[in-house]
Amino acid sequence: MSQVIHLGYPTARIPNSTLRPGDVRGGSFGAAKWHIFCGRKNPVNNPEVQARLRAIAEATEELEHPPELVMRAINMCKDPRASASDLAELILRDPAATMKILRLANSAFYSLSRRVPTVTQAIVVLGLGAVRNLLMTSFYRNLHHAETREADASLWRHAVLTAVVARELASSLKLGDASFVESAYVGALIHDVGRLILHHREGSAYPPAGTTSTFGPNPLLASERATYGFTHAELGAELAHRWYLPYDTCDAILHHHSPGATAAANRLASVVHIADYLAERADHGPAHEGTAHAPDSYALHALGWTLDELHRFEKRLVDLNESAAEVTRILR
Repeated sequence: MSQVIHLGYPTARIPNSTLRPGDVRGGSFGAAKWHIFCGRKNPVNNPEVQARLRAIAEATEELEHPPELVMRAINMCKDPRASASDLAELILRDPAATMKILRLANSAFYSLSRRVPTVTQAIVVLGLGAVRNLLMTSFYRNLHHAETREADASLWRHAVLTAVVARELASSLKLGDASFVESAYVGALIHDVGRLILHHREGSAYPPAGTTSTFGPNPLLASERATYGFTHAELGAELAHRWYLPYDTCDAILHHHSPGATAAANRLASVVHIADYLAERADHGPAHEGTAHAPDSYALHALGWTLDELHRFEKRLVDLNESAAEVTRILR
């Protein structure tokens, strides 16, 4: 049996044999035949809302699709036959990407004991997944008009800090192998891509009226649902799917405000949720105490944490913030 992707609502289980070759990777969440919604009153079950969601994602995909270099790197990292030299050869075709890879590899973010002089060596030292994520970070940076829009600059800083925190959480808690750690980074990096796209489309009208917080099961999600019929998390998951990102990453983006609603085996959503919470705390400090929602108890349980352990980890946010600032400086 296979748990199918859904837009934040219960789904039916269907046999793997009924999934056709084009279903999982082709089309969209709303249109795919393997996508089964439950509940007559589910707003996303409305064909008009589904069509609106797909139209926004399609328009965004046409304008802001990851460049061929990033897509080929993602596919190459999935290929067990790919080598460091194969990926290096691909990256070296793009001088700008080469420069950014080397600058990031030699930054305080990775704190390597020795200098990395070549892209091939960077791949050997950091791993295929880490270099792929550096390329994804560079691409995602280009979606933000941080030089001219303060809201974009704020979203970009939050994205990088959330990614850095998620990577540290996954690594220090030993939640998975190196591949999981890098998946935590990229899932956290783009968890709010739906907010970015809605901000670009709606301008000063976003976020909708009535929004007082950005974290947790909060007024932002309710106001988005009332205004658009869907949330930024659903739009972000749809777009990530169209970028051919892994299922767990799409699922983590979809459920970064409600990790308890995801598949039980997907701890990635819990990591992204807690990283988002901690990044919000770092962004706003004590002034955020009255508006920040408590972290989801399911996510804490998935990480094997208590609230006291979460608060102890918060003491590391100063150093993690500095690492995130280093990344944003390099990618200006």
